[in-house]
Amino acid sequence: MTQQEQNQFVMMKAVYHCLTINVLLICNNDSLMKGYNKLKSQIKEIDVHLQAQLVCSKVILATRAIERQYILDKVFIILDGIGAYGISIDDNYLKMASKVKLANLIKLGDEDFLLKIRAIYEVAYPIASNLEIWGVDIKDIELLENMPLNYIAKTKKNNKSKAKKKQASIILKKSFYDTNCLLKSSINPLMYSLKRSNPLFYQQYLISRKIINVSANTNVQASSIE
Repeated sequence: MTQQEQNQFVMMKAVYHCLTINVLLICNNDSLMKGYNKLKSQIKEIDVHLQAQLVCSKVILATRAIERQYILDKVFIILDGIGAYGISIDDNYLKMASKVKLANLIKLGDEDFLLKIRAIYEVAYPIASNLEIWGVDIKDIELLENMPLNYIAKTKKNNKSKAKKKQASIILKKSFYDTNCLLKSSINPLMYSLKRSNPLFYQQYLISRKIINVSANTNVQASSIE
């Protein structure tokens, strides 16, 4: 969910709350009650798809994190060996090649991440026999050669989750659009008709229709209903 959608959702729930606590004032207005019940239904629908989107995101991130961590555990043992060997023979190239920061690797996208792993393999493989004394298993170096393919194969399992997330996002956009249309085209005009007969309720509604920037906690837009 985008920040804009989050702000809108907070507003929609605020409107629903406003109507709920004043339901006795609208219960005899069939059109307004119809809009109120429709709003309740729309909010529930948005919430369902938000949860689906969240679950898919967690699955994708968890799978990616597990696979990366497995690779990184091997990589940093190898890098430590390269660095130690570089110091022992006073090889500046090897010393520099071993200086890879975990934070920088974590920030890389998949393509750049795999390219970096391949580059480390190409440094380590020619000197593999010299790294054993520094606790590096040659099998781990050989494993690095195929790790990119294994990483791609395992993270491709996320395709189903990505498809579900994309579908949930499409439905969410439509739900937000429909709910905003409901408020603007149906509930707003009906509430405006109560401006004179119940000004306090009308003002409460106006306040609930303000879109709040949740992250900044500031009003970013007040919806006009006139």
